[in-house]
Amino acid sequence: MSSGLPNLPDRQHCSGCRACRDVCPKSAIVMKADRHGFFYPEVDENLCIACKKCEKTCPMLNQPAACRQVREARVGVHKDADVTARSSSGGAFSAVVRAWQPDAVCGVRWDGFRAVNDIAYCEEDIRAFSKSKYILSDTEQIYQRAAEEVRAGKRVLFSGTPCQVAAFRNIAGEQDNLLLVDLVCHGAPSQKLLEMHLRELAGRKGKTIKSWSFRDKTPVNGKVSSRSARVDFEDGSWQHFEIKDDAYLQLYYARLAYREACGNCIYARPERISDITVCDAHHIGELYPDLSMEKGASTILFHTEKGKELLAGIRDCMELKEVDYDWIVDHNQQLAMPTKIHPRTEEFYRMIDAGESFEKAVGVITHRSLLSRAAGKIKRTLKGKH
Repeated sequence: MSSGLPNLPDRQHCSGCRACRDVCPKSAIVMKADRHGFFYPEVDENLCIACKKCEKTCPMLNQPAACRQVREARVGVHKDADVTARSSSGGAFSAVVRAWQPDAVCGVRWDGFRAVNDIAYCEEDIRAFSKSKYILSDTEQIYQRAAEEVRAGKRVLFSGTPCQVAAFRNIAGEQDNLLLVDLVCHGAPSQKLLEMHLRELAGRKGKTIKSWSFRDKTPVNGKVSSRSARVDFEDGSWQHFEIKDDAYLQLYYARLAYREACGNCIYARPERISDITVCDAHHIGELYPDLSMEKGASTILFHTEKGKELLAGIRDCMELKEVDYDWIVDHNQQLAMPTKIHPRTEEFYRMIDAGESFEKAVGVITHRSLLSRAAGKIKRTLKGKH
């Protein structure tokens, strides 16, 4: 037992990266969920030895220095149409992996309807890391497993949200055999809310759900929407959803019920803590009419010489175009400031706590905000025509 327990971030600032749990040498930290399904660390004072390793690792208490060696940007689409089709945007992550030629790749895959961080060692398993997940992932043991691979001298690519990448950088340090790739993150709701949505969906359909995925590129009326999802049922049938038809997509894009710390994110800024950042190419059609985020176009930001050295290998896989770094920042709000969490989030929680259905609660809360976002999109479109 120790009288000097660690001083970990409060609810408003804990990102839920769970690195503190992973690095504790006495397993004195457990992650416990609140009523909304968000996990926070609890320290067992009978096991804690006050080594403060958790504090030193925490990316919210110890922010790694930004990588400023390089400041370059490229946009493009993978040359392999199959790769682009199974990717959220333009297949940039696959191209970075191919260029780095790693022995081990750390990413996020589906485990049923849970998003879990894992390590892949072959191309087939790496494919499972494709596509956005739009819920907070479970990082259990990923930091220690990945650090062991780095210490063993293996060539490792570690990808994740900025807070996860920052936590791993605090653990592993900057190593020649380690490439850090962060994904631009808006924040996300909890696993609990996705499960609630899928239970209701299965009940309405009278079918068992086999799988669920975001950013489905099935064309509707000849157009592909980035704000979409696909559900596959056990009977072999499936359905494509656009945002107007799906409550979870409405919740996500309204920034409703996100983790509190996402609204205070210290990593939502142009200066990154990784070698490379991968994100959507928002509004890229303004510069290059032949590209669009909806059809599939990615942005790659280079921050270190190590990252930039991969440019030739990435170009072998992708059709790339140059773009100004600041233009990308100006057209991707999450590279400049944290997410503005929906102001009626607590009202939403009160509704579902009182027994209201997920679908109705989302509809009541997001109706006005979705109309506002649609109006804003129309204004941007009209502005672009002048």
